[in-house]
Amino acid sequence: MKKLVFFMMVFFLVFSTSVSVFASTPVNGRATVIISSKYDTSKLTTQQIQELEKANWKVTEDELYFSAPMTGELLINGEVVQLNSDGTFYVEGSPESIKIQHDGKNLEVKKNKEGFYVFNYVVD
Repeated sequence: MKKLVFFMMVFFLVFSTSVSVFASTPVNGRATVIISSKYDTSKLTTQQIQELEKANWKVTEDELYFSAPMTGELLINGEVVQLNSDGTFYVEGSPESIKIQHDGKNLEVKKNKEGFYVFNYVVD
């Protein structure tokens, strides 16, 4: 019984410490990949639309699209920035705009009203 109580105490101590470390990691941006396809969705049956929506695809009159957090790394302001698993990232100093180099393109991203950088990479 003492071993179980000791194990539980150690587990909660480690868990609470790791949660606070993750919770305190600052983020001020998000990167998303959007897969988009022009498609006359009037040709789809109700069941097909429901199946697509169940798989997290968005269906409009003339388009199908799917969005997911970007993972890996981005080159931001000339520095490699690691993306979190949910696509969030942090830029030191929080300037009004950032320059992102991705897929051979240089893009400028300005903060939105909430002071957050939003980078959407659209793939057709």
